[in-house]
Amino acid sequence: MDKWSKEEMKELKKFWEGDIGKKYIKRMEDTKKQLLQAAMGSVTPDDAFRYAAIANGFDSVLQDIDAVVNEVDKEKEDAAKKK
Repeated sequence: MDKWSKEEMKELKKFWEGDIGKKYIKRMEDTKKQLLQAAMGSVTPDDAFRYAAIANGFDSVLQDIDAVVNEVDKEKEDAAKKK
């Protein structure tokens, strides 16, 4: 797995906290919610599993975004404490 540089992480944070990034996050959250609702309304276990697995993939991406934003914030706080 490639490791993100500090500059790349700062750029990602800036993107995800910007207007376009926030819209995209909202879209992923809405899609995840729709998939979970489809899973709950599924007739067969296979369909429920498929919808839930796809929703889990969206959740993983959302958690990654949150982790990048929090890591950049944490690095800023740590740098401020050292001063």
